[in-house]
Amino acid sequence: MDTRIIITFLMLLVAGRTTAQDHGKTKNPPVMVETVVGSRGVQSQIIMDKSFQSLPKFGFFNVSSIVGEWGEREVKDGMVQSYLTYNIYKGLKVNAGFLYASPVGILPSGGLMYTYGSQRFTAVVFQRIDLADKPNTESIVLLEYKPRISEKLDFYSRVQGQYIHHISTDTHTKSAIFLRAGLKYREFTFGAAFNADYYGPDKTIMNNIGGFLGVALF
Repeated sequence: MDTRIIITFLMLLVAGRTTAQDHGKTKNPPVMVETVVGSRGVQSQIIMDKSFQSLPKFGFFNVSSIVGEWGEREVKDGMVQSYLTYNIYKGLKVNAGFLYASPVGILPSGGLMYTYGSQRFTAVVFQRIDLADKPNTESIVLLEYKPRISEKLDFYSRVQGQYIHHISTDTHTKSAIFLRAGLKYREFTFGAAFNADYYGPDKTIMNNIGGFLGVALF
């Protein structure tokens, strides 16, 4: 199953590049691809939010991540979420699709999402629930701030939080906090990264402190 996560990552990269070549009327945000290299290992994340050119109220949303730890050959923490979306009103969307997470497997999932984007500020709020017995509920919040430093250079900062809760047992499943501070040059961002992942009811913490490189695929 870990190999499937990696294959999905490659497929999403190809999809992002293909969409970037589409010059239709619908203005889509770029696909955000980021890699962190740090004390724990290598962590990668892809976020895609696209509207269909012929049906602009409908679209596709994906958030995917993998964590590869130093000294470990298998990916123990991997997640892929893919949804069809419908824009209800000015960035508020209803989602229906699936979630793959190790070691749970594939589950149907649905929820709501709100997105806002400008040249200097981005906000994403995502709420979902498993459409299955004994479901998890998940919340994701992402905030970016990119003030201008010079004509070609921006300061880049991001706060991203995740919380997953098992409803039937009323216990913590997983949560995470991602912090970024660096620079933005054209479609590239880079700088210092801090990731804190918390696992299970005891909230066992695994930190990853290092550097990040991101690229926006238009």
